[in-house]
Amino acid sequence: MKQLISAINYFHEQGIIHRDLKPENILLEQGKDMSQIKIIDFGISVFDKGVPIFESIGTPYYIAPEVWKKSYNKECDLWSAGVIMYIMLSGTPPFNAPTDKEIKEKILKGNYSLTSGVWTSIEQAKDLIQKLLTYDPK
Repeated sequence: MKQLISAINYFHEQGIIHRDLKPENILLEQGKDMSQIKIIDFGISVFDKGVPIFESIGTPYYIAPEVWKKSYNKECDLWSAGVIMYIMLSGTPPFNAPTDKEIKEKILKGNYSLTSGVWTSIEQAKDLIQKLLTYDPK
């Protein structure tokens, strides 16, 4: 997870907002040291111009609430990182539903659980996920 946050920080420093971070867009580098990751598919990325973006775009499970509300900035990528971490640790998305419309509704309501199953033994991860899946992107 540290490598993912570092990669996000790097492209944000370059003025790039990815807007479609998801496990399929994260590659592990082959070789002796598998600790390097590569972020791919910058096809819908944009340059950060310091003003809110009004286009709702991305893969539904990973879209931040402010993207659904059509007023967002680079912090939307951190939300996506929180969803990725949640899925990596629990095996399920925090906002799971059968349709994109229902996923969107769950994200906008903001109800997800960190109380059962795997969550009882990983307090530090819970704290980070809560900070990444926050409704105040600032």
